[in-house]
Amino acid sequence: MRTLVYEFMLSLRRLFRRRVQTGLMLATFTVSITLSLVSWSLFYTMFLKQPDYDPAGGMVIVGLRGENTGDRLSQITRLDLAAWQARQTVFAELAGFSIYRSTFIATKTSSQRHLGALLSTDIQRMVGAKPMLGRLFTEQEDKFKCAPVIILSEHLWRSRFDSDPKIIGQLVRVDGYDTSIVGVLPDTFHFPNNQDVWLPLGFDIWAKDNNLDDDTIEGLGRLKPGVSLEQATKELQAILESRGSGTIAAKYHMHVALKPIRNYFLFAYMQQSALVLLVLSIVFVLVSCANVANLVMIDFFGRTAELGAVMSLGLPRAASIRSLVFQIGILVTVAALVGLGVLTVAAPLVHQSFVLMLTPYWLHFEFAWHHVAMAAGLSLLSAGVAVLTPTIFLLLANPEQIIRDAAGTSRGTGRGSWRKLLLIGQLALLTVLGIAAGLLMQSNRELREEKWGYDASKIFLGKLDMPRTDFPQQPQRLTLFRKVVAEVTRLPAVAGVAVTDNPPGYSRPPETRYALDPDTLANGHELGRAVETESTEGIFDALGVPFVAGSTFPPVVKESDAKEIIINSSLAARLWPHQDPLGKSLFARFTWMEDKEPTVKLIVRGVVRDFQASGPQSTGNDLIAMPFVSWTPSTLFLVVRGTKSLPRVQELNEAVWRVDPRVVPYFPDSIKHQVDMVLGFIRLTAKLTTIFALAAVLLCGIGVYSITVAQIMQRNREFGIRLALGIDPRRLWLRFVRDHLITASLGVLLGLVIALGAMHALKSLLYGIDEHDPLTYATVALTILVVSALASIPSLYRLQRINPSDCLRSL
Repeated sequence: MRTLVYEFMLSLRRLFRRRVQTGLMLATFTVSITLSLVSWSLFYTMFLKQPDYDPAGGMVIVGLRGENTGDRLSQITRLDLAAWQARQTVFAELAGFSIYRSTFIATKTSSQRHLGALLSTDIQRMVGAKPMLGRLFTEQEDKFKCAPVIILSEHLWRSRFDSDPKIIGQLVRVDGYDTSIVGVLPDTFHFPNNQDVWLPLGFDIWAKDNNLDDDTIEGLGRLKPGVSLEQATKELQAILESRGSGTIAAKYHMHVALKPIRNYFLFAYMQQSALVLLVLSIVFVLVSCANVANLVMIDFFGRTAELGAVMSLGLPRAASIRSLVFQIGILVTVAALVGLGVLTVAAPLVHQSFVLMLTPYWLHFEFAWHHVAMAAGLSLLSAGVAVLTPTIFLLLANPEQIIRDAAGTSRGTGRGSWRKLLLIGQLALLTVLGIAAGLLMQSNRELREEKWGYDASKIFLGKLDMPRTDFPQQPQRLTLFRKVVAEVTRLPAVAGVAVTDNPPGYSRPPETRYALDPDTLANGHELGRAVETESTEGIFDALGVPFVAGSTFPPVVKESDAKEIIINSSLAARLWPHQDPLGKSLFARFTWMEDKEPTVKLIVRGVVRDFQASGPQSTGNDLIAMPFVSWTPSTLFLVVRGTKSLPRVQELNEAVWRVDPRVVPYFPDSIKHQVDMVLGFIRLTAKLTTIFALAAVLLCGIGVYSITVAQIMQRNREFGIRLALGIDPRRLWLRFVRDHLITASLGVLLGLVIALGAMHALKSLLYGIDEHDPLTYATVALTILVVSALASIPSLYRLQRINPSDCLRSL
């Protein structure tokens, strides 16, 4: 033990004596381990962390998927669920519920929106619900049109009902119904997410009267052991098809789809972003390990005389290997501890960037044992790679030969082909990493705020809702919304107000098909797709987007065969180049239309300046804006532009409640913040990848420096002889650098080839730029070659220190 302690202290002394090299190795280990830990933490949360109610990961959402649903699952009907429950054999449990229900609890002066869910008694049992007050729902309350009852969350019970111990049995106004509070669930209960309230499956205000095959919910099942998603999907599809052609699934050509419940709450591109960062961090670690191995070998080449002497005097090779292991172990341990410390600060910020409005409750950072295990694993990997080559060198070295070579200041004449291969591989990985960073940076630049065409920071965006039971008719709802607009307009410092069903920054992708004649659409063709929105007449004033031709809608619009619309200037120029678009006809098919319905004729009333009408992730920006005519939903968006700054939320809420306290304002925000939330994880991915790339440039310089210096030291005899024969040192160095740059060029070329195939994985994270953008590829390649050339400069100093006389005496 005393010997080991002595060797450990000696290793510390050696690290301290070689401060520059020690600093480079420590920085390399620290950066690579820290970035990898942050990436791992995000990957674990996105792919491996399970909700409390499903620790084994066996629960799946049962839904439907069609041509237009994408990765999103559509709901099933109650009769679909009943048929599956009666005949299925693949689930241990299968029940119905509804994940997201906006629930409105009213008082005499105001109404507030709360996130709710519908639960059946079977679901309560599956997820282990246990009330802290009152009771759970009963089987009688699973039945359609049951008596209205509600269960509160502990948080809501404390914040809105002052922790009233006598709350059970009290009546509150929920969605227009007098509803009895029957229980309170503790804050430790999270299902299906961070819900405020729960309603029984039979209390569904959206259900159609006496038509259970139109009332839609979600299904939740727990697969039996050994049953795959494919097996379960196949069986449920067969049962669904046996119900005949009258189902919603048959009518809309939809099929059964299953998704693990944890993935239901996460967008696919969020998971892809986490995966990309993890892969890039692994590449980064590999490059780091290669760099440290080269730095260690430089040290060995500089200490060959010492190593040969101590081994000739009888010092065991194992002692030299232990010394090396101690040195690298000290460095990776310090790097891992620093990495864990940085993780506790950086990881919460990274996770927060992925949080959207309804992201899962577990999407936050929690320090756990697996972070320590990952830090230990990365340390062992880094140390193992770093000590592998020197250990082999020590095991195979001949002490006498080392001493003879050292006496003549000769380190052999080998050209180190394996080092060239190592450099090629390292630069190839760095090229791939650099191109990924470059593409994401370019994409992030395309998402700049100034491209939106209006000042999103001054525009308030919130939702308005009203109970359908109180306002069942469309004219009632439209009249009330107009009163809200008029009341908000009276507020000081308000420049424009409107309500709309599809605002910018919150919008769906372009889905409305359009053409200049109806036959084109009838034949399944189109000229393009546009974002369609219905609004009150002041929508463009509320956004601060000016008209370039025509005018906005009149206050009162009568229903007719041809609808008046407003479009953006680029769409007008494309459809009618060098013509006046006002009064021109356009034909469209909207997503809600049946195939048998005729196309809608549209007449252009006005043209507005181009602005980002669609969502921030949309690739299309054509706009078709219409007034509310035949249909006004009970939920709309309130858009308010301030004169100098964002309007105050409290003033807007009070204005709404002055019109009618039954109207519920919620989700108050600015369009800018909405956009920032949607793009937060994309921008974070770009920023982290940029950090990877900048650190990779540093590693590239360190790696090229270590390899070139090692090659100079390995070829001392060859260079010394050439110098003795009269060659100019600078000329010899230029030849050496030329050969080195040829090797570097091969590495960059290999990286370009790999990137051409690998960058397809980034496609969903790129906006406004192609994954094969030639400028990005060329810039990265040139940057790496320039850094390689600059990193070769220190080798000139090494070459000039070679003594030709010593090299000649070694012959």
